[in-house]
This record gives sequence, structure tokens and C-alpha cells, in this order.
Amino acid sequence: MSVELISVLIAVVAVGATLAGLMLAGQRAIRTELVEQRQELAAQRRDFGAELAEQRQELAAQRQHFSTELATHRRDVSAELAAQRQYFDERFSALEQQIAKLRTQIAELRTQIAELRKRMAHLEGLLDGLREAIAIRQGAA
Repeated sequence: MSVELISVLIAVVAVGATLAGLMLAGQRAIRTELVEQRQELAAQRRDFGAELAEQRQELAAQRQHFSTELATHRRDVSAELAAQRQYFDERFSALEQQIAKLRTQIAELRTQIAELRKRMAHLEGLLDGLREAIAIRQGAA
């Protein structure tokens, strides 16, 4: 083998070794970067999880607050409606009693009117009798 060929082979092996070293260094750099990115993503995931947990707790507290407010409001409205219902039931009952009294009075007035009409008819009959008697006396005289 010639010296030149050996020199070329040594140069090729040296270049190959250098390339292999560079590739290994590149792979290590990529692996290191991937590990760093994974760690960063894990940290972001933890931060996001913590933030999400805080928001869930906040929403749960708000939901509890609004549920309490709604229950209080419903109770107040129910009490107010019950009071109004009782008031209107009492008013309606009083009006029904007044209507019953008025109906009784109307019936009594109708009875009195009927009696007055009978009396008027009787009085008209007597008046007609008196007129006839007066007419007969005036005719006889």
C-alpha cells in the first residue's frame, strides 16, 4: 500500500471519526434540548393544573354563593307570595261575604217590592171602588 493511500485512509477515518463525534454531540444536544423542553412542558402543565384548580375552586365558591343567594331569594319570594295569597284570600272571603249580604238584601228588596205592588194593586182597587161610588153618588144626586 502506498503512503498516499494510507494517508487518505487515515484522513477518511479521521473525517469519519470527526463526523461521528459531531453526530454524537448533535444527538446529545438534541436530547438535552428535548429533556429541557419536556421539563419546561411539565412545569407549564403543573402551573396550568394549579391555575385550573384555583379557577375550579373559585367557580365552586361562586356557585355556592349564588346557590345560597338564590335559595334566600326563593325563600323570600315564597314568603312574600304566601303573605300576598293570604291577604287576597282574606279580601276575597270578605268580598264573598259582602256579595252574600248584598244578594240577601236584594232578595229582601224584591220581596218588599212585590208586597208594595200587591198593596198598590189593592189600593188601586179600593181607589177604583171609591171612584165608582163617587160617580154613583154624583149620578144619583
